[in-house]
Amino acid sequence: MKEIGGYFEWEVASGSRCPHPDASVALKSGRSCVRLVSEIERPAKVWLPYYSCDGVLEPFQETGIPTAFYPIDENLEIKGPWPEVLQHERLLYINYFGLKAGFASALEKHYGPALWLDHAQAFFFKPVDPRAFHFNSARKFFGVPDGAYLYVPSEKSSFIPEEIPRHTAYSLDHLFLRLQGETQAGYPFFLDNEARCGGAVARMSTLSEAALSHLNYDDAAQRRRTNYACLHAALNDRNHLPAHLLVLSEQAVPLCYPFLPGAPMDRPYFWDRKLYIPTFWKECLDRAEGFAWEKKLTSDLLPLPIDHRYTEADMERIVSVITRYKR
Repeated sequence: MKEIGGYFEWEVASGSRCPHPDASVALKSGRSCVRLVSEIERPAKVWLPYYSCDGVLEPFQETGIPTAFYPIDENLEIKGPWPEVLQHERLLYINYFGLKAGFASALEKHYGPALWLDHAQAFFFKPVDPRAFHFNSARKFFGVPDGAYLYVPSEKSSFIPEEIPRHTAYSLDHLFLRLQGETQAGYPFFLDNEARCGGAVARMSTLSEAALSHLNYDDAAQRRRTNYACLHAALNDRNHLPAHLLVLSEQAVPLCYPFLPGAPMDRPYFWDRKLYIPTFWKECLDRAEGFAWEKKLTSDLLPLPIDHRYTEADMERIVSVITRYKR
């Protein structure tokens, strides 16, 4: 039975072009981007969405920069009044699932260079003449050991150090094991490589840079959009996220299809059927009091895989597994 979801295998080249030629610098990870921006900006405090992973927090914990959480609403936008970001403070917002580029643009107009936009779930998004800091993550979209592209406002680009060492401490074991079909055996190596892509500032590895210059991005983007549309057509009536949130814009290339069922569905049920659905993000459950909506998303939301490895037939199988679920 074909396995759907989970981490990527080693990526086989099928095209040839750089995905982000206008980026200011190519670093090893989104965390590395946050660390570099933190060193450039040295903010007095950073506002963060509570619905985020601990990896977002790491650079601030390592540098001693204070943080404060803000809530999001059912539209995955800042809930209530937007935080008042003082002169030496900054605000980070996540382009959730690659569906919130419009709201991110509204924030950019409001906050300008005081805004840091996390596109780790929206690799294909490319800012034009950015006023804010933008960054992404290649590992969530392609089978490479590291890689992220950082866009810096033009007036701040001179602060990027000329000498940034290359990332060399990556692992390839999980990519090759997944390519060979040994997904379970490769998972510990996947976790090890995730740890290796920590918050220290380092340039993208030479290997990832070469691999990412030889992929067919048009095909990958179109496959994601097609698979998303297939799931949305079948599951929209069952999805308890707002209907308008799930409508793709012409430019959006989503990370996954975010499916919020009416009642929690046990992930082991899917894993037993070789359908690997992650949790975003378990640390939210115990991090602080309150934030009930974010904790519901963590517990109940199913980020269904839609990437370029899969066909519409695979999406139909996902739908079948979901519709046959019984508690």
